[in-house]
Amino acid sequence: LVAESRRAGLLQFIPDPKGQLDRWCTPSATLARGGGDCDDLAILCASALRSSGCRAWIIVGWRGRESHAWVEGHDERGAWLLEATSGQVWALGGKRPEPYRAVALLEE
Repeated sequence: LVAESRRAGLLQFIPDPKGQLDRWCTPSATLARGGGDCDDLAILCASALRSSGCRAWIIVGWRGRESHAWVEGHDERGAWLLEATSGQVWALGGKRPEPYRAVALLEE
């Protein structure tokens, strides 16, 4: 639902202000703002997926040369990666697609 809302333009990518510390928003704050940056959207997506009974985690790492956050999880079809900023989903056949490199998995 969150990824569909992002693709439909209901949630916008809103970067944190330059020169300030990275701010991670709660799902309710992200919804109230109408969007957020990669970590805000990943937190919102993971929260929505987990509340529906899906196993999902926030992954922090690198997408190319930029620090980034996204969602990974698995269901009856297997493991997947959800790019919360675009709503795109990849099946994970044993490894992440380039250029994603994980550093940490965040769970609750």
